[in-house]
Amino acid sequence: MPTVQRSIDINAPIGDVFAAATDPNRGPEWNPNIQQVEAMAAPIGEGSQWRQTAVAMGRPVQLTCTVARFQPPSYGELVISGEQQGRTITRCEELDGITRLTQALEFVMPGGMLGRVVSGMAENMLGRELDQSLRRIKMTLELEKGSGNGSGSTE
Repeated sequence: MPTVQRSIDINAPIGDVFAAATDPNRGPEWNPNIQQVEAMAAPIGEGSQWRQTAVAMGRPVQLTCTVARFQPPSYGELVISGEQQGRTITRCEELDGITRLTQALEFVMPGGMLGRVVSGMAENMLGRELDQSLRRIKMTLELEKGSGNGSGSTE
């Protein structure tokens, strides 16, 4: 299964970073490809499930998201099913007063030659989208915290 992984350092408490990155209701804030999230009541935990509409390869797709593991404030795992399949893993770790947020996206591609060609393009596109999403989380949380000057790096 192809995987895209990125990290960014955020000048905000680990609990705030984890809560924001794993809140399905805030997903459209971070990722403009998420068009709609079915109302999701907090708090979320293992077994929580919701539906969302996202854009994949230029077309809307219906997805069901299920929380497989939820260990605040450091680890969350989301299984995605429906018109697209995959998994999102979120990790947070505290490093000298900042929080390193790492997200990995694993996705299933069609088989055969078409799958191999599309897989490379999808990995590049998802990598760019994940970088942008992490930067949005960083900017928003640092502004909410009132710091705005934390160190940040993407891998």
